[in-house]
Amino acid sequence: QNISSKMQIALLICGVLFALLAYSVYEPMPDYVLDRGFLTLGHSVWRIFDAVGDLTEYFCICESEVVRRQVFSLILPPPKNTSRVLFTYEQFADSRTLVARPLKPSGAALIYIHGGGWAVGSPEMFSETYEELADKTGITVFAVRYRLAPEQPFPAAFDDCLSATLAIFDAAKSLGLDAGRIAIAGDSAGGQLTASIVQQLRRSGSPHRPKLHLMVYPVTQVVNLRTGSMLQHTNAPILKAEHMPRYVSLYLAGSAVAARWVAENGHVTPAVRAAYETATGQTLPAAAAVEAASAGIRDSVASRVASLATDWRVSPLLATDLDQLDLPPAHILACQFDPLFDDAIMYANRLQRAGVRTRLIKYRTYHGAMSLPRDGLEIRVYVTKMLLEELS
Repeated sequence: QNISSKMQIALLICGVLFALLAYSVYEPMPDYVLDRGFLTLGHSVWRIFDAVGDLTEYFCICESEVVRRQVFSLILPPPKNTSRVLFTYEQFADSRTLVARPLKPSGAALIYIHGGGWAVGSPEMFSETYEELADKTGITVFAVRYRLAPEQPFPAAFDDCLSATLAIFDAAKSLGLDAGRIAIAGDSAGGQLTASIVQQLRRSGSPHRPKLHLMVYPVTQVVNLRTGSMLQHTNAPILKAEHMPRYVSLYLAGSAVAARWVAENGHVTPAVRAAYETATGQTLPAAAAVEAASAGIRDSVASRVASLATDWRVSPLLATDLDQLDLPPAHILACQFDPLFDDAIMYANRLQRAGVRTRLIKYRTYHGAMSLPRDGLEIRVYVTKMLLEELS
């Protein structure tokens, strides 16, 4: 009887703890989410990782993003070869690139740069999407791996992706590729890197000209983190508005020290404000009067963040010479329930004003949906059809 009572008490305690855990990690999904079960489970797992990461950060072990990265590297299965698509790893410059080759390659290629706020993510996270694209289009997909913040802040990601892109173009003939049918694409922070790299290829006078560039719900500027879509979609699935200041701080400052300051647009100096308003034609919302010193930020860090915020390698929207670059055609895919929705719209408008052939497509879904079965289906269908038409 005594053992039975103890067992009952233990089970009761376990039940209560499990209920509390489930309650703490559960997040209700908006009505527009179709992959509700998948996303609910993913969010719950993500929040558990967040809690572990917060602990490591609290005890000054490492940033929480490092923990997430390590956990995902352990649980993500390696890409699986199929009868129609073969995965290999190949070195291009300093990038151990994941390559998806179709059984019958067409000679066209897609260089893909993954997202993740410059701090998380990997090519392996989207291997099923690469497989689908390679299978349905005959295009060889090169998923570039790049160094991540906070251990490797700016310009590591940009430099790695640019070097890998140049190396792939240089090796096109030996790889059986037609250099005139290579496109560059990326999502989220990878969309930003895509835009900046294509600008650099044109700006530097490189002989390599991508056939097109595709940006899926991209970051296009890090000056105004209080855009209308940032304020409207504060609690959207996957990417929440509160995540962006932290990612910007990790990437530009090498730690999360400037996150709150950036969130209040504290990094917006008069010069930064002028650059943003000149590029967009929009008035920047007034910044909170948050001095860097009072926010616990060293002057050197504050100066670095403010100066890099307008650098085209970070904020391609703010490049001053877009109309002189003769950029290749651009396809920009924006999601209506995304904190970065306005970023996509602003960059599309800016490219159009610069005379770049630009197509902007808006989807009634959310940031990060592209690889999901139902919520990302319309995006994948468009990308597949577009690549077949443009790279044929």
